[in-house]
Amino acid sequence: MSRVFGPDNATLTVRTKRTGAASKAGHDLLIVVTSWSATLDPDADPALTLTADSRSLRVLEGTGGIQALDDEAKAGIAQTIDEEVLVGTPIEFRSTSVESGRVEGELELAGQRQRVPMADQSLVG
Repeated sequence: MSRVFGPDNATLTVRTKRTGAASKAGHDLLIVVTSWSATLDPDADPALTLTADSRSLRVLEGTGGIQALDDEAKAGIAQTIDEEVLVGTPIEFRSTSVESGRVEGELELAGQRQRVPMADQSLVG
């Protein structure tokens, strides 16, 4: 039996961590995705698919960094992600393995595909 998720019945968030030169001045971000859809069907292959509109990312909070993020800074970060990082390309995830609440798969981001684990198993729990 398949289950469909989206902003109406679930929340999709992304957490970033500072590395390299940004680790001293930048922020660890909590970002919400406001336009997305996921389908979980344990009998299908892939069992989990997710698509998201990269233009719908909104910064909820930023921790660390030299100074706190205000609403203008949050909007500026979202604009930079949209215009310079993801350039409006869709975000797609396709599972390759769903076992005991652990999901692994391939994430396509900015035209690049890479194998990743999903950090939060609440979608399949």
